[in-house]
Amino acid sequence: MAHASPPGFSATTGPSFYLFHQQSGKALDSDGTTLYFRPPNTDGFQYWQFEEVAPGRHRIRHRQSNKLLTNRDHVGIGLQEAADPSELRQQWDVTSLDDNRYLRITSVNTPSLVLDGNGDAVYLHRWNESSFQKWSRQEYVDTANWMGGIADRRPINQLSIPGTHDSGTATVGPDGAPRPRDCSWYDAICHARNAAEQVAWLAEQAAYTVAGGAWAQCQTMTIAQQLASGIRFLDIRCRHYRNNLLIHHGAFYCNLSFADVVRDCRDFLQAHPTETILLSVKEEGTSAENTDERTFAKMVLDVLQANAPAERLSFRDDYAPLGELRGKMQLLRRFNDKGATFPTTAAGQQPKGIDIGGIVDDGVTNTDKLRIQDVYSVMTPGGKVQKAEAQIQVLNESRAHPSDGKLTINFLSGFGIETPAAVALANNHAMYLGLPSGRQHLGVMPMDFPPSYLINTIIRSNFG
Repeated sequence: MAHASPPGFSATTGPSFYLFHQQSGKALDSDGTTLYFRPPNTDGFQYWQFEEVAPGRHRIRHRQSNKLLTNRDHVGIGLQEAADPSELRQQWDVTSLDDNRYLRITSVNTPSLVLDGNGDAVYLHRWNESSFQKWSRQEYVDTANWMGGIADRRPINQLSIPGTHDSGTATVGPDGAPRPRDCSWYDAICHARNAAEQVAWLAEQAAYTVAGGAWAQCQTMTIAQQLASGIRFLDIRCRHYRNNLLIHHGAFYCNLSFADVVRDCRDFLQAHPTETILLSVKEEGTSAENTDERTFAKMVLDVLQANAPAERLSFRDDYAPLGELRGKMQLLRRFNDKGATFPTTAAGQQPKGIDIGGIVDDGVTNTDKLRIQDVYSVMTPGGKVQKAEAQIQVLNESRAHPSDGKLTINFLSGFGIETPAAVALANNHAMYLGLPSGRQHLGVMPMDFPPSYLINTIIRSNFG
């Protein structure tokens, strides 16, 4: 067997990695003795280190217990204390597959057997090229502080940024409770073991009809959870109602106000000052029952300034270097500026945020400053094809022209007869499978129900 080391592996010791099982989408986990699968988390029990002992051949160390992945012959696979470095039971041939996207992990002691699993148990089996035997490795990402590893000079429009679409919809419904499941459960189902699991999950979504039900909900993470998970673009839709700005998805109220969102962003940035949040604000629905004379733009500005100090806000209208935006919310404006007097800079200028208000509805926008794909209607097979083609087109343009002065926003969201969750279940994973490895310029990628493995992949593309 050829021994080809996967790119990015250290020759001796190296960074910590997650090992994601392609079929289930779960991560390889262990208590120090037994191996099993769990949805991704950051408790340290899912961190693995690859120690190369020969080209393409590694010992795989569980960082929490410091034990090695071991083929225990007839007793099965598990973790054991490190033996002599030449011990073949603790050596694994790690071979890249599918253009470096997946790994085959083969026991050196029994070269006909590879690391396999069913989403619950982990075992060895003969190689049959199935998705049950393919693994992807992702270096551990400090999702709450990932921008801290990027050079100050990088312009904000040259970053790959995970985002959410209709970011405030986790709490839609009469009681404001996130439903139907938390985000870790969604991660687990993204690679459901069988069709029955997917059908059951989608049926639960379809059954949720209260206050717009599954067609109004696009997230299961709250704003604070999204930011901690690595999301840095928020798509905020506000209805101007009774002298307030309320978060809506169409006609449906999300038990959240714009002030709530701003405070969550402020608190996050105070705790994580290396980060920047792109805050896209759009007017949703009809203005009603307002008794003062403030316009929507004036309301947005008032809420921002009332709930965050000036040092946490940026109204720049250019694509500034990250170093000048750290610790700030950068306004992306999808509304006209009527009635609002934005702060004047020391140079006497009065920027009003980055204007992205000219987005083509259900289409692709391409100007000298913007490249935005927001094809969202997937009512028919033709619509799904159009959505996929538009996503790929904008992705390829962004990768090919990372320094062309444009801000790329590539929405992965959509809806039709299927719920946003059903569309996301297929589209998020299809995008993950199609993303190239290594350092790439992907632009901003807003998602519905974003799984952690896709968030982390987008983040990692900033570093190679």
